[in-house]
Amino acid sequence: MSHHFTNLSEKAQHDKLVALVDNLLGLQKKNHETGMERDKELYERQIKIVDVQIDKLVYDLYGLTEEEVKVVEGEGVR
Repeated sequence: MSHHFTNLSEKAQHDKLVALVDNLLGLQKKNHETGMERDKELYERQIKIVDVQIDKLVYDLYGLTEEEVKVVEGEGVR
């Protein structure tokens, strides 16, 4: 499925998001396949880092404020 972008910034953000998701999927696959506990810990740390990067990019794409991000992440709900 192709998407037509209205500007280069949208395409750059899309490409970055696709690359991050591909990276995340690869890390999850390696984590699932490894039998070494030390490797699992390494992959899990890397997965968390990439997940945060994906979240930040999506928040930026939607123009969320800090308060809105807190609500999305469950920090703003009491």
